[in-house]
Parts: sequence; structure tokens; C-alpha cells
Amino acid sequence: MGRNGNVCRYLIGNDRTATYARVGNLNRGLPPDLQRLTEDHGVCLSSSLDYWQDDLILQAFNRNLIVAPEIYGNPWLLKDQEFAELAAIFNLHRKYNDILVNGITLAEETYGKYAVSRGNDDIRLVTFVNLGWEHEVHTLTVGDAIGIKNKGEYEVRQYHPTEKIVGYVQAGESLLVTVEPFRSTLVRVTPVDKSGAGISGIDYRVLKDREGEPVEIELLGAPGKTYEISLKGGLDYEYVTIDGKKVKALQNGGKFNVSFGGSKLKNNPHRNLNASFTNIPIPTDAEKQLETLFFGLDNNAMEVRSLKRSGETAFPQVKAARDAFFESPLFVELGIWDKQLFDGNPETGFSHHRSRYEAVQPITSDPDYKWGIFRLDLGSVTALDSVLLKGLSQGYQCCGVEASANLDKWEKLAFTQSRGQLCIHTQQKGYCFFRISRSPESVTEIEGYAAGKSVNREAWKANNLFRLYNEQPAVTARKAEILIDEAAPGSYLTVPLEGKHGEEGAYVIFKIDGKYMGSPERITAYQANCWESDVIHRNSNYTYLFPITPEMKGKKIEVYVLGFDAENTGFTPSVWITSAFPYLTKKMRVQPRMNN
Repeated sequence: MGRNGNVCRYLIGNDRTATYARVGNLNRGLPPDLQRLTEDHGVCLSSSLDYWQDDLILQAFNRNLIVAPEIYGNPWLLKDQEFAELAAIFNLHRKYNDILVNGITLAEETYGKYAVSRGNDDIRLVTFVNLGWEHEVHTLTVGDAIGIKNKGEYEVRQYHPTEKIVGYVQAGESLLVTVEPFRSTLVRVTPVDKSGAGISGIDYRVLKDREGEPVEIELLGAPGKTYEISLKGGLDYEYVTIDGKKVKALQNGGKFNVSFGGSKLKNNPHRNLNASFTNIPIPTDAEKQLETLFFGLDNNAMEVRSLKRSGETAFPQVKAARDAFFESPLFVELGIWDKQLFDGNPETGFSHHRSRYEAVQPITSDPDYKWGIFRLDLGSVTALDSVLLKGLSQGYQCCGVEASANLDKWEKLAFTQSRGQLCIHTQQKGYCFFRISRSPESVTEIEGYAAGKSVNREAWKANNLFRLYNEQPAVTARKAEILIDEAAPGSYLTVPLEGKHGEEGAYVIFKIDGKYMGSPERITAYQANCWESDVIHRNSNYTYLFPITPEMKGKKIEVYVLGFDAENTGFTPSVWITSAFPYLTKKMRVQPRMNN
């Protein structure tokens, strides 16, 4: 239980594929006899932040160790809307803290792996976890098995992944609880007269609930569906609005129909697309496929990737915390963000965080090869006189430079190197992509010149850890064709590779409208120059993730799986579609009655 909770560096097991990186944390298990005087380090909010809520729900309500709920790392890297979710979890735990200390494990054959019930004779908070690709449905019996001793009518309310009233039953009766694939679920069982305010008939999220202020709620619905909702729990309020319009029908226990636009979905948002993969000859453009993937990726610190995920913040305190972290000398001096190559500051740069990768090198016959290939992407085809790399690490010797306009054809370019600088002579030819072999250990600045003037570099980016195709060419190739007939909001494709394929031994590339596209995210994470410890390295069960855009609907998508390890070719690919948040939303506002 004392393992570190940093997602990409410690806990991602290779015993399973998954839809997101944190599933390894959901498989941490329980302390012996539910002992609370145990330490599990809490939940790290730093890297691979998707689905962090599932991780924290188990830490706080399932294991519930002595300092739970416990977080560490960089919580300022959450999205703005996620801070309300973080507060809700802490507030719910605080509300029931006194009774959460009493826990019992539930029968795995009935309630699934690691199920726990906590509370007293009248109120129980029950946690479930699903570590598989299919939905699990458990029969929850309100009685002795979960710790309920009293009689009467009970409400069963889900608090995670969404909030909803599951149903009402008498003590001794049962109802069904569905646990989504690779998710944790938290439900509360309580007497109806103690259930408090809620909304019946729909999933929802409480965004803001402060005494004396309007309650802000997000109603969650599937496209094309209508929900009959009502307010429960005797909430005393003046009026209710939905998307800014007053709704009188909800007064005095009334009901109101809430409809969501769009076409009604015919399929489950999470499903196997049953793609049929066939073995094919190695594509003649396999190198282009791999280069498309590599040029689309970065080797930045995991925290930088999290910042990109979270976007800009409207909270000054969050911005100040982010600036303090990313602008601190400790972070900047490591050179683990490629943007420092293009900031005009010769004191910053981009480097290999060497201690992280000395034991993990790509296969190559070149004894001088050490760090991978340095790739530079200009963002568009640009005609330059030269490209200049400054502040090269001491002792560095370039072995060659290639450039391409479209990744189809590569040309060797002349270069000169002296006094810590590498000048690439592009001679006014139009290029977009550059490969420099081998990668320098560090570079402080990259500039481009046309007609004797420095050009704008806002679109430029670089990485420095990925290898060349011909150092370890593909030995197997498989292909499947899929059609996205419909997709719920927030959907993405997942391509799990079940089995052993070797470390960095298999990659997935998509082809849409004749254009190759690489997976922007992978489980286990792509190589990175890390802020602290190295990303974990695995040789099996990678899962590649690819976001679905509206333009992809109705189009044929080709999925290529290239294998590079001749000793590990028996892995099995498949294609799934899933969504972390398959809902459209409407804003409900409940104005409390103000007492004079």
C-alpha cells in the first residue's frame, strides 16, 4: 500500500490494457483488514490527469486511510471546471467522515473486486470498481450484507461517476448498480427521510452549493433524449431556472420534461467496434507512417502535457501557481520543454534528462548512437536560407541532417558545425520537417533565417527521444477498416494491443481521407524528458488513444498496427470507442428562499 501514486512513473501495470492511464491505480487493492493506520501516498495530480476522480474516490471512500482524502503533486494543473469536482469529493468525505471509519469488505462474487461498504447501521457509502472492458451490473441488497441494520424505506443515490438517484427500496430489497468499464462507482444508501435534496430522473453534477447562494447544477443527458425530472428532499426555494428560463412545473413536487438536442444514439457510447485485423505486407510507406506519428508527438515533461490538457485558467491563484512551477529555475534549467528552444533566451534550452534514459535505448548497430534522433517541425513548408542550432552540448558531433516537405521523400542537407553551433544549409528550398542524427544532449536555441532575417518561430516544435525507422524496421503489419456511424460527445478510439509486443515494439497509425495520423496519447505514456522520475517502461499491453472529431463520422478509417519486435509478434489488437463524458449539458439554477 505504500507505493507512490504518480501515474506514469510507478503504477501503470502491464497486466492489462485500458481506456486511460490511471487504471493501474484502481487496481491497488485494499489494506489488510481495512486498517486505516496505513499510508498510500494519496492521489498524484500531476501527469495523466484524465479520470483522476475515479482514483480519488477509491482513496477517500474505499481505502479511506488515516489522512484521506489525500492529494499531492500539482493540483493547479486541473481544468478550471474540475476544481468544483475536487471540492465536492472533499466536502462529501467531510460530511460523512465520522462514520466512514467503519468499513466492511463485500463479497467479490456479488459486488465485484475491492468492493467496500462504510458507515453506520443507517447510512452506508459503498464503492465498486470495474477493471474490465465490459460493463458490470451488481445486485445491491439493502441489508446486513452491506451493514444496514434498520428497517424502513431507503434511497440509493450514486455520487460518482455522476450523481443520480438510482432508486428507492425497502430494507431487505435489492436494486441494480451498473459500474462502467475501468471506472469506480460510489453510492450512498440512506433512509428516505435523511436523503436530502436531489433530482430524480436524470444524471447531474452539482457545480456550486453554498449556504445562502443559488445552487448551480449541470443536468446531463444523452443526445436526442427527453427526461422527466423532479426535485426531491423538500428543498425550500423561490424558483428554478434551466438554461436561464424559469420552470414553474417543478414547484410542489411537480415534474418537468428536459430534452436534449441531436440525434438519439442507437449504440452504447462504450463498445467494441469488432474490427477485423488482417496481416498485410509491410507497407512501402511504413517509414512515413512512423514519422507521421513521431512528428506529431513531443518529449516534454509530463507536467507540460498536463498543462496542454487543462488549457488556460480564469483563476488568478491557479495561474500564479502554474507560473511559479513552470518558471522556477529548478524546472527551467532542466530543459524539459521544447518551447525553450524558440524563446529568444540563450540561457534556456531543451535537453535530455539523461539519468532517466541511460538504461532504455533504442536498438541500433551504431555504437555512437545514444539519444535518439532530433526532430524539428516548422509547422508548414518554409523556404529558408539556413536553420541554426545554438548552444550544443560539449563534444557533440552531428552525423547527418535530412529534411522533407511532406514526409514522403527525405533529402540529405549540407551542414557546418563549429563553436557549439550547427548551421543547416537549406538554400531557399521549402521544407517542413528536419531529422538530425544523432540528437545533441542539449540545445539552447534554434533559429531560422530567410533573406538575412530571422523568421517567426511560433509554430515550431521539436522532440529528441524517438528513433529512426531503419534502425529497427517493421517486421509485421496488420490493418483493419472501421466506420464511425455514431459517437457520443467526448468520444475517442482506443486500440488495445493485448499481449507482449516488446518495449516500443508496436505502434498504431490511422489513415483518414488519405492522410496518416498518429495517436496523440498512449498507455503506457510516450517517452518524455521528465521533471522527476522516468515514465514507466513496459513491453506489453499498450493502448493507443485517438480523439473522434465530427468530421470523422460516416468515414472509413484505416487502422494500421506495425510490429517491430520479431520475438514478440503474438499480440492481439482490437478497436473500441468510448467516452469519459458522453453527455450534453443544461444548466439548472435553484434560487433558495431568503429568510428576512
